[in-house]
Amino acid sequence: MNHTTTPVILLNLNLPPEERISTENILLAALIPGPNQHKDLDTFLRPLVEEIKDLGIGIPDTPHKFQPNFTMKAHLFLAAADGPALADLMGGKKPGNSKKPCLRCPFMAQTNGVGKTHYCPHTPDEIENPRITENYRQLVADWEVIIPKYEQDKFGTALGISRKSILMELSSLHFPLSFPPDMMHCILQNLLKQIHELWGGNLKEQAGVGLVVDLQIDLDEDGEGNDDGSTEEGGSQPSHSAPSLECVISKEKWKAIADIGEASRSTIPYLLGTGPRRIDTRWRSFKAMEWREWLCRDAVPIISGIVDDPRFKPYLVHFVLLKRIFLISTKFTITRQELAQLDLDCKAFVSKWHELYYQNDSALMRNCRVNLHVLLHLRMAPPSKGHKRSNLYCFTAKQIASLGPAGGWWAFPMERYIGTLKSMVNLMSNIDGNLANRAIKLEHLNHLPQRPPLYSPASIPPRTASFPFPSADKRMVQHEAPTPTVLDCIQRALPLDPQFPITYDSVKLYKKFHKEWHVSIGSIASQNPLATHRRDDSYIWWDRKDKLGNNKRYYGQVVIFGMAYTWDAVAVVKSFTSVTYDRELETVIVGPVMGPMEPLLVKEIGGMAGRIINPLGEAATTYMVGNWSGLPDL
Repeated sequence: MNHTTTPVILLNLNLPPEERISTENILLAALIPGPNQHKDLDTFLRPLVEEIKDLGIGIPDTPHKFQPNFTMKAHLFLAAADGPALADLMGGKKPGNSKKPCLRCPFMAQTNGVGKTHYCPHTPDEIENPRITENYRQLVADWEVIIPKYEQDKFGTALGISRKSILMELSSLHFPLSFPPDMMHCILQNLLKQIHELWGGNLKEQAGVGLVVDLQIDLDEDGEGNDDGSTEEGGSQPSHSAPSLECVISKEKWKAIADIGEASRSTIPYLLGTGPRRIDTRWRSFKAMEWREWLCRDAVPIISGIVDDPRFKPYLVHFVLLKRIFLISTKFTITRQELAQLDLDCKAFVSKWHELYYQNDSALMRNCRVNLHVLLHLRMAPPSKGHKRSNLYCFTAKQIASLGPAGGWWAFPMERYIGTLKSMVNLMSNIDGNLANRAIKLEHLNHLPQRPPLYSPASIPPRTASFPFPSADKRMVQHEAPTPTVLDCIQRALPLDPQFPITYDSVKLYKKFHKEWHVSIGSIASQNPLATHRRDDSYIWWDRKDKLGNNKRYYGQVVIFGMAYTWDAVAVVKSFTSVTYDRELETVIVGPVMGPMEPLLVKEIGGMAGRIINPLGEAATTYMVGNWSGLPDL
């Protein structure tokens, strides 16, 4: 049974990014009923727009719990959604097969001379000097007065305009900068799936061969992302045809990649994300979070150890560039240097994509989708003519420079809220009425005045706790006395004070420690070898100076945690003696040998690390993965 219901939610941008997406801070503004998708969005948005106008004027004498009454104002600042929804909000045509797929710039799509489907190849000038439509409101105003109707439709097709959006009545919105592209749908749900299929990941359609030249592949024509054959950024498009590409991985190697990923579930801690599922058979059901872990954590270490053909290396290096773009753009804090690097990376990625997957061949033009074009809108734009200010953020900038990091306005909260609404339906004969009643009740409960909980598990520390401190779980206390080696490590890490001697009796041992909020690090002692589903959380990384005084990054495993009196907590660790960095692929390979036990203050731990072990070859290769950004300078 197909039923379409469209929620409209509001997020309070005054709240920190980690708080604004909490359930109690999300406001359900509208629930557009089904069973089919709405035909006139403006009709359903009219009550919301009128209320926002009133909030823009202000509501006087609004009561406050701790301060005098005040005038409350609110303004709609931006809109976040996938490609088709954003086009609908702006009053534009859906971008999938439109001659004008992007309302943010004057870019025009083109056909490959065979069918009527439009694609988005770019010229070098379009990549180097991206432009932005600064007068979109005026374009719509000019389009509205065109007569006769067929002339208006003709210009509407050229401009990508289908109607004047009701949101243009709100002066707080900038068209088009207040409608940023969503990184979740653009990269995770579209570009990654496209790359996966170009690499032969759709095994049902694969030719069953490895890396060859002039390989002909015709994947399914259903498009990607949605069950109806449309892409997340809009439109129904044919899938990928890949003649003359050298990036196809054989079925056997895809199976080996999936085997290694599945075996890594127990060696990657929960803190580092969802455990890998089989990429060869389960990729169609991957959620956005799983694609994120595949991009940022799993793909490069696993594939680089399986596919050793040098002709595949440029494709993998290009993939690393997409990983870097995603990591930088979704950080909650982005420096000006990182923004400048993002500008270079987006330009390099789109240019290299054309070189690898397009090759200026009309038969490969279908590999250039609108999602590729969207990446150019993460870039800075050059200053407008006559613009004299040199501040980076004063340029006529693209979305990141204008609205802040993409992690603050991507569609994850909406997708999670949709999942909540799906779980509410329990009356199929009246889905819309049933859903509306239950959603309203949920909103009432979410926004009731909150009181501190009567009971809070002691093992879950609050955000305001004084970190680090040991786990309050009694099972995480090591009741045995420390060994001489462990005691020696703790004595070397702590100050020597005759009044407070560090002895077997004064040292308390712990199996797990809370380093930060929601960051609990385990040890060898906390691992249960009989629990096959348990994920190892005892591996860490840290930075310190070596014997020559140079900064160096270490990777190792925690043996046990110890505390004496109220002094700093100590982690007894063993580090890998051999560490190799691949700067091009940004991977870390460690040797099989670990050094002797040594002390490390818990507050000096950089973070947790996981392991991806490739058992193939003469000797097993261990890759370290973690939440670090880039590799340390050597």
